[in-house]
Amino acid sequence: PYRVWTGGVVGYMERSNSQFPALSLSYNYGDVTGSVAEDPSEYGVLNVGGILGYAYGLSVSDVYNRGKVIAKGKLNKGSSEVGGLVGFFDYSDRPISNSYSAAPVVKGDTVGGIYGYSGLSYSPINTYYDGSLVDIATAGRFYYDATNSAECKKTTAELQSEKMLVLLNTTGGTVPNRNLWTRRPDGYPVLKFDSLYKNDSAYFDMQQYAMPPSQADGDTLVYTISKAEELAAFLEMPRYF
Repeated sequence: PYRVWTGGVVGYMERSNSQFPALSLSYNYGDVTGSVAEDPSEYGVLNVGGILGYAYGLSVSDVYNRGKVIAKGKLNKGSSEVGGLVGFFDYSDRPISNSYSAAPVVKGDTVGGIYGYSGLSYSPINTYYDGSLVDIATAGRFYYDATNSAECKKTTAELQSEKMLVLLNTTGGTVPNRNLWTRRPDGYPVLKFDSLYKNDSAYFDMQQYAMPPSQADGDTLVYTISKAEELAAFLEMPRYF
């Protein structure tokens, strides 16, 4: 039999249960597609997730997905499992936590806003998906009813709210502010080191830098640096432009 595991960060991940997350502080913006032949001749597996395709015996925290998640092709037997965050999640003593999916499309045989399939006996912790974009359940298929918590489904406005930012930073109000997450005005929460967030000129805060004055000299931009702060800002520019 063939097996296809496709994820925005990791296709397949397995480890013994641990108090520490096996995958954390990760994100995906790209579309994720796992595919098999339209008429396969043998039994196969197709698990696709915005972050993880297949997760076994591990914990996940502080991740998010913004890309489409799609399974293509038909299995000879069974169904594809497609989740906004994880395609197939089983045998973990800790649920996914402090995460969200804003996938605009989740498409396959068995689909869920968080999990395609979950064998876990508990609900995700402080983890959500944008139900305004995909009107589906938390898990497409599940072994325990608790997995399929309706509380995970939020509107776009709720996910983009200041309240959501506080929830993610405080693990639902159970710990002090961890200062891991930030948010653009009227945007989804992101991790503070998110390179797309930091490099997006539309949201880049130029005012935090003491930029030196400049003037054009033909096709050359000439900067006049007279302060240490201006020099520091000038040297920092290649990282962001």
